[in-house]
Amino acid sequence: NRMDSGSVARPEPKRSFNLRISPKNSEYRIGDGPWTRSPTGLERVEVGPGQQEITVRKPDCCQERSRTISADSTGGPLNMFLSFLPGSITPQCSVPGVIVKIDKGPGTIGRERAVVMDSVVGSEKVVVVEFLSADKTDRQVVRVPAHKDIEVTCQF
Repeated sequence: NRMDSGSVARPEPKRSFNLRISPKNSEYRIGDGPWTRSPTGLERVEVGPGQQEITVRKPDCCQERSRTISADSTGGPLNMFLSFLPGSITPQCSVPGVIVKIDKGPGTIGRERAVVMDSVVGSEKVVVVEFLSADKTDRQVVRVPAHKDIEVTCQF
């Protein structure tokens, strides 16, 4: 009796990546898999063979980002830093004749103005709003978070 020596298909090994995500508490997923929250921003992920896509999101502040892992990438570090979405500021004042400056530039009472975050690490921006009347100045320093709308009212 002769035994049949058929070849057995071996599963291709998974590739391991050290995923670094910013900001912390973002979610990530591989392909169309489930979203997984990353409290620390540091995860070890394994992906199968072939080209894979990894997506990171944090909708309350940031732009979603995807990245393709090529089929020939064997593993290692994988950094995914999200860009913060702009916030906005709307100056309000019911006193007639008041003009407003936002960070030394012109502003308009009642009109929203975008506030772009400085960098990937800046989840908020400090903005100076000045309301100027004929005889008074009201200067307010305001923190504008990413992807939030802030209303600032004159204190005359």
